Parts: sequence; structure tokens; C-alpha cells
Amino acid sequence: MKKMLWITLGTMLLGAGMCRAQNEQPSLADLARQNKAAHKRVKTFTEADLSGSRANATDTTAAASAAQAATGASTAAPVASQEKKDDAKEAGPVSKGSPAVAELKRQIDSYQQQRDTWKSSAKRYEALLANETSDFRRQMYEDAIENDKKNIAFFQQKLDQAQTELVNAQKAASGPSGASGGPSQP
Repeated sequence: MKKMLWITLGTMLLGAGMCRAQNEQPSLADLARQNKAAHKRVKTFTEADLSGSRANATDTTAAASAAQAATGASTAAPVASQEKKDDAKEAGPVSKGSPAVAELKRQIDSYQQQRDTWKSSAKRYEALLANETSDFRRQMYEDAIENDKKNIAFFQQKLDQAQTELVNAQKAASGPSGASGGPSQP
């Protein structure tokens, strides 16, 4: 009986020790939470985000100029004036008459940049494909090149469409002002 009591007590202590050891280690749920917190989401910016922030930047520049005038601080003046000069250079004289023309020019620049990015990606995959011996990776690179070519064609189509719209907008902006600006010649 005493022997049975000692065996039962030993088994209980052994089980308690094992349970204690398991409690010291973090659970899978805790590890998953830590891992999720470590991997933050990456924000992807689009052209719409950038064009909206550009408008906010000019508002910020105007606000900084007003604050500088109120406080008399001299360090903000060169930065604000440089930003205004950059915005004026970028907008150009055409945008004074038509903000739609300036927006179309920004879209064209964006489409050209995106198209060129896809072209460089396709070239990179072509270089990788030329040196690859693994059939699996060769297939991956071929698929990537195919997708990049589709994206290049898509942005080229968008670019052509935006250029056509720009030509039409420029004609519309210059047409009425040229007709009312002075006498017409036969």
C-alpha cells in the first residue's frame, strides 16, 4: 500500500513537472501573434495617392509661408520659395489656361514611368532566363516575362489614349482663346 502511494505521488509529481515545463514555453498562439506583429503591412502607393499628396504639398507650402510670415522665421522661406518654383516649372504656362492639360501631362508621365518599369522588369527576367538551367525556374521566368509584356501593352495603350486626350485638350484650350484674342485672317 505504501509502495502504491509512493508510485502515485511520483507519477503526480512527474506529471506536474511536465505541465510546468509546458507553461514556461510560449504557446503557438502567442508565437503567431508575435510573428504577425513583426510583419507589418507594406503600403503600396499609386499615382492617385501621389497626385493627391502633391496638391497637399502646395497647401502645406502656402501654410508654411503664412506661418513664417506670422512668426518671422527666416529658415522656412528658401524651402517654401524653392517648392513654389518647382511647382511653377512643372505646371508650365499651359496649365494656367487649363488644369485638365496639366493633369493629362502628369498622367502621361506616370504611364511612361510605369511602362518603362515593366520594360526593365521584363529585361531582368530575360537575363535570368538566359542563364537558368532549372526547368521550373525557366517556366517561372517565361510566365513573368509574359505578364510583364501584357502590362507593357496595357500602359502603352493608356499612354496613347492619354496623349490623344492631351492633343484634344490642347486644341480645345488654344482654340477659343485664339479666336477671341484678335482679328482672324482669311
